[in-house]
Amino acid sequence: MAADRMAERARRIAILGSPEVTHAAESLAESMQQDVKVALRFIEVTQAAIAEVDGCPIPTEAASEAAEELQHRNQQLVELVTAHRSQGRDVRELDGHPLLPAAMESMEQYRQASEAAREALSSNFERISAAASEAFSMANVLIRNKEARELSRERFTSAAREALSKASTPDL
Repeated sequence: MAADRMAERARRIAILGSPEVTHAAESLAESMQQDVKVALRFIEVTQAAIAEVDGCPIPTEAASEAAEELQHRNQQLVELVTAHRSQGRDVRELDGHPLLPAAMESMEQYRQASEAAREALSSNFERISAAASEAFSMANVLIRNKEARELSRERFTSAAREALSKASTPDL
């Protein structure tokens, strides 16, 4: 709204004011309009990034369940080997034990679940990084516009004062 009001003021100044005052007012209005465009673009980028990240959930539950199962199977293997050794038996006798394929299967499930989680995390990180990079670029534009607006305001004030000082005042 402020940008629209400034644009309207610049149009009025163009009708009544000097070229210097008009140019300074137009510069202010253009800078404000550009800030509005950048802010709208920021909203679009942010919403798109959020939608993409929401669309790529991290399968934490599956990875957690696979990790618990792997930990359980590993504990069973430790207990089996410990019991076998405590009986003075050779560990090679365990070859073919039914727990070994189950432990291998839980390792594979954990590998797959953790890979899926890693891929989702990586994808989300890349999207968020891209959005952050674009946001930093937009912030730089806003900073430059702010600086330009400050200069335009100074020029506008100076030009307006000069124009007012040159204006003829009616005799009383």
